Amino acid sequence: KNVPALRRDQFTAMARAGKLVISAARNEAGGLLAAHAYVLEEGRARLTHSASMFRLEANSAERNRIGRVNRLLHWDDMIRFRESGVRAYDMGGWYTGDRDPALLQINAFKKDFGGSVIHEWDIFRPGSARGWLYLRGRNLVGAPHAA
Repeated sequence: KNVPALRRDQFTAMARAGKLVISAARNEAGGLLAAHAYVLEEGRARLTHSASMFRLEANSAERNRIGRVNRLLHWDDMIRFRESGVRAYDMGGWYTGDRDPALLQINAFKKDFGGSVIHEWDIFRPGSARGWLYLRGRNLVGAPHAA
C-alpha cells in the first residue's frame, strides 16, 4: 500500500524508550497472519504499520478469514490499550481524496470501528542540538519525513 519501509533505527529507538508495541496474530502452525506496530506516547497508541497476509492467498475464503483475523487483532489491541490506561487509539492517517479506491477502502475499514477523524500535524521536532542537526541533515539529503 505504498507505506514507507520500516526504519530499523527509529523502531530500535522507540523500543529502547519503551514506546513501541507490536501485536501479531498467527495461524495454528505459527504462520503470521497479521501484525501491527504502534508508537505509545502520552496516553495514545498510534498505529504506524499494519500488515495482513491476505494478499498472499489465492483462496478467497482464506483471504476473507485473514481479513477477519486482522480486524479482530485491531479490536484486541484496542481493548488491551484501554485496559492499560491508553485514552486514544489512533489508526494513523485518513485519505482526504476521492480518487484512489484502495485508500478509500482503508478509510472504510477504519470507519467501521467508529470514532472520529481528527485533523492534526505529524511533525518531527528536535529536542536537543543533536536532534536539530540530525533533522537538518536529513532534510539536506532528502530523506523521507514520515516515520
